[in-house]
Amino acid sequence: GFAPAGVAAAALAKFAFDAVKAAAEDEMSNARLNAALKARGFLTDDLAKKVKQQTAAMAALGITDDQVRAGIEVGSRFFADQTTILQANTVAADVAAVTGQSLADVITTIGKGAQGQLKGLRALGVQVNKGATTQEILTAISAKYSGIASEIANTTGGKYLAAQVAINEKMEEFGYRLLPAVNAALDFMTETVIPAVI
Repeated sequence: GFAPAGVAAAALAKFAFDAVKAAAEDEMSNARLNAALKARGFLTDDLAKKVKQQTAAMAALGITDDQVRAGIEVGSRFFADQTTILQANTVAADVAAVTGQSLADVITTIGKGAQGQLKGLRALGVQVNKGATTQEILTAISAKYSGIASEIANTTGGKYLAAQVAINEKMEEFGYRLLPAVNAALDFMTETVIPAVI
């Protein structure tokens, strides 16, 4: 069988590969969000910084950075300003943590509610009057869900989810460190090796 050193080297190679893959996917997900926000006139350095802060805060609820970005993207379809997009995402995170729905789906429900379609909000047990403002909707959801979400985050299962998110973030960080070398190797493959083989 494999010598222990061979097994260790194979495990390390697999870990590095997974880390690079995670970082590459993260980079692409970020680029997609930025493209969508740019197209809608929302992209600013300030917003990028705030999305990073949200990602860190929502990790405690077991919500991944991809889910945070998806929520921001959907929010940018419904809401006219950065503050509301970020606030809706924060409120939606509590609902997602409690109900198990995706952040993007909860944001869609909030956005539709703001447009007067209240069925989704009622399904969440949130009662608002027809014609309620986005702010009134967010306040009503917060009142119902924020306490429960923090209780869930403090359960063993909640802490386990948060730990998983933290480990995935560390994997991505490690992968980002390897990306320059991987990009150089890929350039070498496409510009030198493949043309020579062809």
